[in-house]
Amino acid sequence: MSGLQVNPNEALRGARPYSSPKPAHTIDLWLDANEGPTPPFDLLRAAESVQTVRRYPSTDDVRALLAGRLGVACEQVAVTAGGDDAIDRACRSVLAPGKEIILTPPTFEMFHRYAAVTGASAVEVEWTQEPFPLERVMSAITDRTAAIAVVSPNNPTGLVVRADDLRTLAKAAPRALIIADLAYTEFADVDLQPVALEFPNVVSIRTLSKAWGAAGLRVGYAVGHPDVVTWIRAAGGPYAVSGPAALVACRMLETCAGLMQDYVARVRIERHELFGLLESLGATPWTSQANFVTASFKNAAGVHEQLASRGIAVRYFGPRPLVSDCLRITCPGSVAGMGRLSRALKEILA
Repeated sequence: MSGLQVNPNEALRGARPYSSPKPAHTIDLWLDANEGPTPPFDLLRAAESVQTVRRYPSTDDVRALLAGRLGVACEQVAVTAGGDDAIDRACRSVLAPGKEIILTPPTFEMFHRYAAVTGASAVEVEWTQEPFPLERVMSAITDRTAAIAVVSPNNPTGLVVRADDLRTLAKAAPRALIIADLAYTEFADVDLQPVALEFPNVVSIRTLSKAWGAAGLRVGYAVGHPDVVTWIRAAGGPYAVSGPAALVACRMLETCAGLMQDYVARVRIERHELFGLLESLGATPWTSQANFVTASFKNAAGVHEQLASRGIAVRYFGPRPLVSDCLRITCPGSVAGMGRLSRALKEILA
């Protein structure tokens, strides 16, 4: 088809929608997307009413439940279509042409995309080992800095920011919005959410997609100062989360906290085992506090393919800078899954 004379936003020229490589083999153990535990089937009954489909949805009940869990006012919570939507809205709330966002690659790749669409520039400070490069990030702050992305635990490395580092950064850049992506914070040794709430210029991004095992619902949320939350709610569509998703999310928050905690405890055990196994087999893993371990391999593409041939999918980053020789492996969250993964890695790498 030809004849289109419309020009896109310059940031979208040549861009492709988000995607991750999918194996050509039949997969029955998906460890490539950091998805959580399988929730109880009974949760679906929360959305059985057809009126839920007919009426425009409300997220007021979800906001109230989340606010109660966090000990904040409802005005401090915005419910979004996954954490990705919250990040997009936060970026559009403060970024514009001539403004800058500081990023610490390798990190969640959507920050680059969302910032580019606003016309802002990305200033990159590499973060490939512990500790968080606080001094270098602070040196990158200028009058043009409108946002700083802090992803902890970081995706795809699993590295974390210390509480005092977040405090220091928030104080050093009072005119910038610190976007603290805490999608994996349930798995970390220290939850940065209470620290984030200490500062009006820090907004935290949370999700039900990881520890809660509800990636398909697309329910995320932002937590912060009421004014910032108002900007985030105003920066996107009025009905970001569907009615059925909102009802299931409420039921999950009310009934599945124990399941979530059990899964987190299991992941912490597996994470330690997986790190040790990869190291013993000659790979170089990052110390992770997320629900995955990322490691570099002499032949990452080959290991990815051989795992796929055994029905196991893991994340291969291809030519992406800083992680081109890496695989990110989600902790299975079960004894059987961990055993199968361990046997496969030993067969391939031993």
